[in-house]
Amino acid sequence: LPYAGHFNGTDNFVNLGNSSTLNPTNNFSMTAWVNFASLPSGEVWFISRDDASLGQSFNLGWDGAFYGWWEWQVNGYYGEPYTNSIPLMVPTVGQWYFVAVTGGSSTGYTMSINAGPSTVDSWIPPATTTGNTVIGAQTYAGATDNFNGRIEDVRIYDSVLTPSQIAAIYHAVLPQSGTPTFSVAAATYSSTQSVTLSATGGGVICYSVTPGTAQTDGVTGCINSTKYSGAVSVPANETLYAVSGGT
Repeated sequence: LPYAGHFNGTDNFVNLGNSSTLNPTNNFSMTAWVNFASLPSGEVWFISRDDASLGQSFNLGWDGAFYGWWEWQVNGYYGEPYTNSIPLMVPTVGQWYFVAVTGGSSTGYTMSINAGPSTVDSWIPPATTTGNTVIGAQTYAGATDNFNGRIEDVRIYDSVLTPSQIAAIYHAVLPQSGTPTFSVAAATYSSTQSVTLSATGGGVICYSVTPGTAQTDGVTGCINSTKYSGAVSVPANETLYAVSGGT
């Protein structure tokens, strides 16, 4: 993802202003791509809306200090409601993750990582504040929960996205797949061949012996195929297909 914003974890963030359109209170969705440069000992936020006098509206981020989970926090500060957290998924430094949250009074909240299975929680309306919506930090009461890493393609929708719509956004933004280099020339062999694969610029490599099924998700792994980790033994008269992608 070449056009990501870089955040230093100390004092920089993007201020989107205090427009009411950036303070949704019903029927909305938020998505973002995030990549950690380091794992924090405390909370960090990808996108938030805060106000020094009226409190917090919402925060989307990761909590490494208390629980080690991805979290969507509504009107929460020092013990007030936390909602819709995904535990036990510690991010890997340098890896891109796609985070999506939806919320509505008739649907409750959903939250997912990489368009995977979502958690569901009951509805708590985000408060209306006059503070700013920011990317890469929160600004409530002098808090300094700044994110260290890269954030890309932050989106706020005025509707509740369906799982298929979230998946479509996830796959549309993924780095395009490429063709890795094979150590064995394309030909028909009468004996088993040991084939190694390599891709310019790194990234994940996925392979299959079934035409059209080798597919990388561009971020963490492979779809309908096997993630390459070493030489592949290819039997005689069998075709090996492979793609590469990611950062």
